[in-house]
Amino acid sequence: MKTKYLIIIIILLGSFAAYKYFTQTNSTITERKDFAVKDTAAITKVFLAGKNEKQVTLTRLSKSQWKVNGTYKARKDLVKVLLKTICNIEVKSPVAKAARENVIKRLASGATKVEIYTDGEEPNKVYYVGGATQNTMGTYMLLENSSEPFIIHLPYFFGYLTTRYTTDIRQWRDKSVISLEFKDIKKVQIEYPEVSEQSFSITNIGDWSYELKALNTDSIVRDHDSTALKIYLTGFKNIQYEGFEQKITKAAKDSIFNSTPVNIFTCIGINGEEVVMKSYLKPDYEDRVDIDGNPIIYDVDRMYARINNTDELVTIQYYVFDEIFLGLGNFLKPEDKI
Repeated sequence: MKTKYLIIIIILLGSFAAYKYFTQTNSTITERKDFAVKDTAAITKVFLAGKNEKQVTLTRLSKSQWKVNGTYKARKDLVKVLLKTICNIEVKSPVAKAARENVIKRLASGATKVEIYTDGEEPNKVYYVGGATQNTMGTYMLLENSSEPFIIHLPYFFGYLTTRYTTDIRQWRDKSVISLEFKDIKKVQIEYPEVSEQSFSITNIGDWSYELKALNTDSIVRDHDSTALKIYLTGFKNIQYEGFEQKITKAAKDSIFNSTPVNIFTCIGINGEEVVMKSYLKPDYEDRVDIDGNPIIYDVDRMYARINNTDELVTIQYYVFDEIFLGLGNFLKPEDKI
C-alpha cells in the first residue's frame, strides 16, 4: 500500500514540475521563435519523447538511411516528411493571451519533446509539440528556455503537424520484407509444406546465370523457362507487409506460429543479408459468404506472416505477394509442367 501511495506522489510531483517549467516567467526565460533547422543535411539524430513513456530515436546512417531505436530500418518517406517539417516550420501567430494559460497546461501534460542533434552529444534544438488549434490549421509549440508558446504552421500546408512527430515506433519502421535489385539477389527459395512438389530454389551462380532446383527431389532443373525466371527476379524491389496484427491474444498468436505455414519464403542478398518469412492463412472475421452462400473461412485478401522468427505477427496482402509466391511449375516449359 505504501508503494502505491509513493508512486502517486511521484506522478503528482512530476506533473507539478512540468507545469512549473512551462509557466515560469523569471528573467532567465525569454521569448524565442527560431523553431526551424534549415540545414537538415547536418542532422544526425532526432529524439522524440511523448506520453506514456513512448520514445523514438531516429539515427542517420547515411544520406538516405536512418535507423529507429538502433534496431529497425526507418521509413524513408516518413523521415523525409519529418525533415521537411523541421526545415520549413514557421510561426503563424502568438497564442492569444486569453488562451495562453490553457495552452501551457496542455503542453505541460501532453506535449511531445523534440530534440534535434547536428553534432556532439548536446541537441542543437529542443522544442515541445502540442495539439492542433481549434480550426486544425496550426499546431501549438514551445521552444525550450522560452516562456511563450506559438501557433506553428507549414506555409502552403493546410492542417496540423502533431502526427508528424509521432512516438509510435511502428509508424516509423520500414515495412519492407525485401527490397533488392535483380543483380543483388543471391538466392530465393520457397517451400510449400502441403504441396512439396511446387517447392523450388533459384540460385545466382554468376555471369548472369541462375540455377533452378526442385526441392522435392533435390534435383536441378536444367531445361527451364529462363525468361520467366529472370522476370520473376525483377519483382523484389519493394515488397512490403501491410501492418501489425494487434487485436488477437498471445495464445492465438502462438497457435498460429505453431501451425503449419502455407509457405516458407527465403531470400538471400549478395551481401549475405537473409530474410525468412513464414506465411499462414488468416481466418475471416467478417462472417462473409461466397457466391453460393457458403461461409468464407479464410480471408480472401490477406494472410498472416512471421518475419525472421520474431514475436511479431504481421499481415500481408495477396495482391502484393501473388507475384512472389509462385511454384516450380511457373518456371517449367509447357511440356514439362507438373
